[in-house]
Amino acid sequence: KPSTMEQLSQSLKLLNQLQEEEATTEARFEPLETIYRTLEKYEYNVTNDEQTLLSGLRSSWAEFLQTVNESEVMLTQSKAVMKKHLEESLNSLSQHLSVMREEFITHAPFASESLDSQKAFVVINEFKSKAKASETKAGEMKAGLDIFRIEEPTYKELVDTTRDLELLDQVWSLIREWQTEWLSWKTNRFYDLNPAAMDEAALLFQKRIAKLGRDIKHWKVWTVIKNEIDQFRKTMPLIQDLRNDAMRDRHWSRLQSEINKRFDPHAAEFTLERVWSLGLHMYAELIAELSSNAVKELSIEQALANISAVWTDLKLDIVDHKEVYWKIRGTDELFQALEENQVTLSAMKASSFYLPFDKQVEYWEHALTKISETVDMMLTVQRQWMYLESIFIGSADIRKQLAGETVLFDAVNNTWKDVMNRIHKNPNALQSTHTEGLFQTLVTMNDKLEKIQKSLSEYLETKRQQFPRFYFLSDDDLLEILGQSKDPMAVQKHIKKCFEGIKILDIVQPSRGGSKVYEAL
Repeated sequence: KPSTMEQLSQSLKLLNQLQEEEATTEARFEPLETIYRTLEKYEYNVTNDEQTLLSGLRSSWAEFLQTVNESEVMLTQSKAVMKKHLEESLNSLSQHLSVMREEFITHAPFASESLDSQKAFVVINEFKSKAKASETKAGEMKAGLDIFRIEEPTYKELVDTTRDLELLDQVWSLIREWQTEWLSWKTNRFYDLNPAAMDEAALLFQKRIAKLGRDIKHWKVWTVIKNEIDQFRKTMPLIQDLRNDAMRDRHWSRLQSEINKRFDPHAAEFTLERVWSLGLHMYAELIAELSSNAVKELSIEQALANISAVWTDLKLDIVDHKEVYWKIRGTDELFQALEENQVTLSAMKASSFYLPFDKQVEYWEHALTKISETVDMMLTVQRQWMYLESIFIGSADIRKQLAGETVLFDAVNNTWKDVMNRIHKNPNALQSTHTEGLFQTLVTMNDKLEKIQKSLSEYLETKRQQFPRFYFLSDDDLLEILGQSKDPMAVQKHIKKCFEGIKILDIVQPSRGGSKVYEAL
């Protein structure tokens, strides 16, 4: 006798199988008996066991059929009992599911304002276990339903509860992830935060909670976490402003003065949680203004840093001159940098964000002006020095004829060599031009060179007055002639400039004809 639906199902299948095979099995008896009669006819020796089985075949079959019929009656009775029991179980399960659904609606974490995910998951897992047990129970009755051809119930309460449990699991998993992320953000050092990554993560949470809202928008827990994430995203501009790398101590000082609270924005204790406790979110507009100003001031700060970098590296182009002196070869790069940087400084002063850098801007204005004036004066002195050096150092005759100017030039020459030697050792344009007393030394040298140049011009004028034909010669040509007074032949290349129609003179040396002077024919 079956005691379970599974046994009943197997018994009924076996009964049906036997009843279906009854005629086929009985039809096999006559051929079998015919075979044995034929064997007996031809006196074939058949064993006693076979004779016994053959003779009891019909009676055994009748007993078997009787057993089958009795089994059918017994199974019919069992079916009635089990069907009644199944119907009772269905009703019991239905009532259980209704009660569980009511308990679920009452106690499940749909409206938790505290957002305690640990407690929420305890309840969720408890109801998951109950739902799983009910599913198992329903599965166990499936065989009985098939046996009695009873339509399987929809178990709506179980379906709804299972669906809601899945949604609760999703929303509370999101809440747990969000709380973990938020805990990390609010406890870490504020200056270690990455606002861009935070905003990206918050946006992802926002999209996930919005997607869940299609099914659970009416749940209070969904509204609470959505509002919390939305509120956080609204404060992201504040976090980005506070985390702005352009913010300097002066901006933080002003903020502290405005809110009348003191804090160290760079300290490990200054966290996002500390930002809220200080109430900085209540001064979002002020912080946004400070951050915006900081960004604009940063451009000036960076421009000043670039100017400093240029003049830290820029060197005067110093090269050898006659293997004895040093001179400035070129200044194109220097004056281009001066022009660009001076324009930049002028633009800074026109900005409304210039004030924090007024001293630095003023320093660089003076520094660049000093560089420009000093290099200009160096070039002026160098130009005059190079011209006069070839005259006073290269011509002993000129040195004798302009003895006073020679002494003056030698002093300038020595000073110039000292100046250029120092600059050659440290050619940095900013440092070398700011050597104490250099500019005044250059001015003094220039005055002396101008005085020497004036005396030289007066000396040449007296020579031209003595021999007016010298007016046709340039100062350089005349100096060449005067500087080589011991070599009259040197005048030959200048004759055609002094006399029209005369290219060369026949110079008669003193030994000819007893004359003691050169004669020109």
